[in-house]
Amino acid sequence: MVSDQRHRPRRLLHVFATFDAGGPQVRTNELMHRLGAEFEHAVVAADGRTGAAQRTPVGIAIHALRRPAPAWRQLCDLLAVTRRSGPDLVLTYNWGGMLGAVAARMLGIPFVHHEEVVPPEERMRVLRRRDWLRRITLPHACCVVVPSQGMGQRAVHRWRIPRSRVVRIDNGVDLTGRSARAHAPIVEREPVVGTVAHARVEKNWPRMLRVFAALAEPRARLVLVGDGPERAAAARLAGHLGIADRVRMCGAVQDPRPWFDAMDVFALASDDEQMPLAVIEAMAHGLPVVATDVGDVAAMLPPEQREFVVPLGPDADATMTRAIDRLLADASLRARLGAANRQHVEREYELDGVSVRYADVYRRNAAAAEAFA
Repeated sequence: MVSDQRHRPRRLLHVFATFDAGGPQVRTNELMHRLGAEFEHAVVAADGRTGAAQRTPVGIAIHALRRPAPAWRQLCDLLAVTRRSGPDLVLTYNWGGMLGAVAARMLGIPFVHHEEVVPPEERMRVLRRRDWLRRITLPHACCVVVPSQGMGQRAVHRWRIPRSRVVRIDNGVDLTGRSARAHAPIVEREPVVGTVAHARVEKNWPRMLRVFAALAEPRARLVLVGDGPERAAAARLAGHLGIADRVRMCGAVQDPRPWFDAMDVFALASDDEQMPLAVIEAMAHGLPVVATDVGDVAAMLPPEQREFVVPLGPDADATMTRAIDRLLADASLRARLGAANRQHVEREYELDGVSVRYADVYRRNAAAAEAFA
């Protein structure tokens, strides 16, 4: 818990494209609980969706804007909300929060930008207008917070943000209520492979379904936790592959911990990630992980796990299938990797330490702004 002797808390306004459950929203809710009385918070959901609000601390104002709306209307709404909130510091998140950064700059309010997701449309081609807006806006941020090496390089080289203003902070997880499960031999029950990911293109649910369909274990069940625009297509593919009766799509959940507890192997089939929170959560539950080699995934895992990181390419599906089959067949291997993962999280990714770093960034930049006010 962080304390401060100022006469009032510093006011933080968090601007999201959406406040539905997702990695940045989950982390922000956890941070709000930990930052204590030093800060007051308000949240903007630019698309009007507030599914993550169920885990937000009581008493925090959440402003749901109107959607759909043209960019000029969104900017006007953001300007109005920001004026009313009177924040000491505006915190903006990813491309969807960029107009919040523009509004903060127009009002002369300091802002910190968080960038941790490459939108799928930007992985396919350069969107020059977006890069232009980032280049004229983000260099004026107090700093840009990123969770991965790759995103840090993107910020410096693509958006021309001074390297001194790019701050890397690893994702972290609350270990409360997350205990490593016992990895007994799978004899009398059905083994469970699971993933926690939004049903978006980059998360590649179709690959996960193809890999599962090819497993040697006919009793296996697949649990997909998450929701999104690709869920319906994934359900159709499960039917086409003949595995619909062995696949459970849970939708978005407020607390994924019970679902992690039900898994024997955690798998992530993404085409793009930075530092996926779901992998850290799986590690915290003592689960072995099979994941594609994207973003910082390989660097996040302990050495024992590296051979289960699958290179993207034409053999990715088959390699991932073999890795999961191997784990399902070997309880001692699952236990050894799960224990290594849990210990690694305890050393590197416990949320209290991460919270201290975020609090320091917010405190330092709000104080600097006050000094020049």
